[in-house]
Amino acid sequence: MNQKRKRSIMLLRLLLYISVLGIGMLIGIYNMAHPKLDQALGKLQILTLIGLLFVMGIRLGADKMVVASLSTIGFQAFMLAFGSIAFSVLFVFLGRQILRLDRKGRMK
Repeated sequence: MNQKRKRSIMLLRLLLYISVLGIGMLIGIYNMAHPKLDQALGKLQILTLIGLLFVMGIRLGADKMVVASLSTIGFQAFMLAFGSIAFSVLFVFLGRQILRLDRKGRMK
């Protein structure tokens, strides 16, 4: 398959994804979904997320390079997660001190 055809297919897929997202947003914004559908969507969302994580796990487990460098990737992922959480807590604390907010978000 030539490069131009691959780009066209990729662009069409991207437009499809964005269109589906846009239609879903419009349905949500204008509350056009039936309440029963709304309940079912919550369950469907969880099941889809679990399925996505399962498939990602299979793909990652099948990649020999990822498995071989798992200790390095794991340490880097841990440090990234720890740093993100630590700095988030620090900046929220500092921001609340600067704005003089109490625990309920009111000015002191």
